[in-house]
Amino acid sequence: MRRLFIAFVLGFFALVAAPVTADHQITFIHDTYGDLAQYNPIIKSLRGTATVYWSYEQDSGGVYAHAEVAQALQELSSDLGFFAVEVAPGTPGALRIFSSGGVEFIYGNAKHGGCGTWAIGCVTEFPTDPKLVIDTATMQPWGLRSRLEVALHELMHAIANLAEGYREEYVYGTASCAPVDDGPPYAPGMHRSFMNCGLTNNQFVDWYVRFAWAYAHEIENPPPAWFGRHPDGTPFVYWENGSDSRARYVALVFSEPNGFWWSRPEYFAAINGQPYQGLIVPESPGRCVWVKQMHDGVGYYARYSIALVGCF
Repeated sequence: MRRLFIAFVLGFFALVAAPVTADHQITFIHDTYGDLAQYNPIIKSLRGTATVYWSYEQDSGGVYAHAEVAQALQELSSDLGFFAVEVAPGTPGALRIFSSGGVEFIYGNAKHGGCGTWAIGCVTEFPTDPKLVIDTATMQPWGLRSRLEVALHELMHAIANLAEGYREEYVYGTASCAPVDDGPPYAPGMHRSFMNCGLTNNQFVDWYVRFAWAYAHEIENPPPAWFGRHPDGTPFVYWENGSDSRARYVALVFSEPNGFWWSRPEYFAAINGQPYQGLIVPESPGRCVWVKQMHDGVGYYARYSIALVGCF
């Protein structure tokens, strides 16, 4: 059974009136405070380490949902390319995720803020100390994918600063879900991701979420790159610098015929300001060489920012 849900963020910036132009942003950008990701410690840590540290906590009114929270994080990390590491509750720097319900969900408690009467999930204390609060009690009779959909939605607020995909109440007087705003002037299907709400949006990571992840974390496209050989026959890969001014590093990644992927520190190069750079690569039958560029840790592990140079 699929259910309509509304999930949102609550915090200092939510209390400040926002302009109509903020509707349908890819990420939360405030006219006064700018990109809200800059205030989010979870995002700052993720960009440096490519890791989300998280903990699960249970309110008295919630239903045990640890497995579902872990599955949602596994789906995101395996598809988008980052590490999700569970730590003990109270660990500094971890994203706190609460299974809640009843009055604690609506009004909050000493551990987290409240989400109100009409939401099914929210991120409280956003963006400076984000905490996920999910009404697992209300969702108990829902199908698994619908419950995961809510967790995925809230997680992408907290770890990528993704904005709401539905029409927001402060703009239109009432919230509305897909397919009301499907199609022009937006790309068809753009707001049928799980960042929307309702019965017709996607329940899995889709093209829009992948695009928004790369956009939010400023993940660079790979640089132009080619195979070459030294006069003695030693193979190397050389690439063109300058295709993305944000990039600070280039990495070469190898895939083997048996499906194994690998790289090592010697195939990680700081961009030196020259038009071209290169690295000697080990040759092996069937081995393929891939290239990517990045400016931080989350970019290094991103799944969709890599290009094939060629295969031996």
